[in-house]
Amino acid sequence: MKITKPILLSLLISLQALTTTSVANTQPGFLNETSEQEYRQTVEHLMKMLPPTDNKAVYSPLIRPFGLLDVHPTKFTSVKHKAEFSNFNFGVMGAQLGLAKEDLDLIPNLILCNDALCIDNRVAKINEFLNDAEAPLNHFAQSPDLFLVSQLSDNLYRINHMFISDNKVYEYKASENAGFIPSANFVEHASVIEAPELAEKAEITKALRVAMKKYAISAVIRSGHRSLNIIFNGAGDNQWGVVIGESNIALPKEGDISHLGYAIDKVKAVSDNAFYYQTN
Repeated sequence: MKITKPILLSLLISLQALTTTSVANTQPGFLNETSEQEYRQTVEHLMKMLPPTDNKAVYSPLIRPFGLLDVHPTKFTSVKHKAEFSNFNFGVMGAQLGLAKEDLDLIPNLILCNDALCIDNRVAKINEFLNDAEAPLNHFAQSPDLFLVSQLSDNLYRINHMFISDNKVYEYKASENAGFIPSANFVEHASVIEAPELAEKAEITKALRVAMKKYAISAVIRSGHRSLNIIFNGAGDNQWGVVIGESNIALPKEGDISHLGYAIDKVKAVSDNAFYYQTN
């Protein structure tokens, strides 16, 4: 997704239409009447989750991959619709936070690599992280109950579908129609103690989350039975990171679709069991 001004304007118009006019006249193709209502409720809930501030743009890191504002429709089956929704949600959340369209225009340019030197620098950073976090990554890979971890800030992190903020836990359930995660369907626990199944997961991922914060990594997520996708950064369907797996891991080709449903734009081998990728 390269957010040009016409595309951004379309996203902002879609947001205004979604919140002010009838479903029949404004419904995006990837939403039906029920899923649109689910999304409205999700946006309303997530905005209430953010503490009041004069500058809501400070919450823009939460739009990064698998952050609190990065809503995923887990029941969508169409690759095209997954990418369209990802970009739509990025535009909606950016507008909700009051981000200037000029700032939104620049974000993909900060994420996408378009030359060999840029990619080489990223591969060097990837190798640093993989060496630094080898043990906690292996621990994560060998813990079958873990499929996603994200360190969003000093006081906010995510494990699977649970967001932990200052010891309070928000456990999200997929919305019925679109399967939105996060959604307006959640259970709130006053403390980690009330969610005992989380305590072990939090301890297992602690060292990994420390390393993720050090390297500004958005998320680590299982991409297959024997592989992990380490997402360094992203916005909408623009992401970059590294996939690690077993020896002689197969390299995807340009145009192949990632496990999240996004088209791979660039790829480069990092080692015999890892490759750099960029989606667009």
